[in-house]
Amino acid sequence: MQRLRLFIRVLSACVATPLLAIAVLAITSAAIAADETNVTVRWAPATGPVEAYAVFVSRNGQEFAIVPDHVVNETQVTLQGAVGDTLVVRVAARDKHGNQGPFSPDSDPIRVGEPSIQLPALASAPVPDAN
Repeated sequence: MQRLRLFIRVLSACVATPLLAIAVLAITSAAIAADETNVTVRWAPATGPVEAYAVFVSRNGQEFAIVPDHVVNETQVTLQGAVGDTLVVRVAARDKHGNQGPFSPDSDPIRVGEPSIQLPALASAPVPDAN
């Protein structure tokens, strides 16, 4: 009985651990480079203990990969493509333990070789605290 009470106390402490609040991620711009094959995508920084951002890219309607295309420590990434390619981007914040928050919604399609555009906001949700 005493072991059961200890187990319940430990389990309760684990369940009561708060989630880390990762703020809304928003892709703020997608700029086409002078050579028309590079696209720099920028987003607003997330709040909380964010160590990196996992960037996933769908090219020309293909499925997103399970593994991120890029993991970056800043709030931008430069993607390469051919003129006419269509890229769709999603971003997820990661904490220092490598825990990844949920994916943001997909961006609007970005056509490589077209003028710079403004993209709608992408949201992310809490990442569990892995302490």
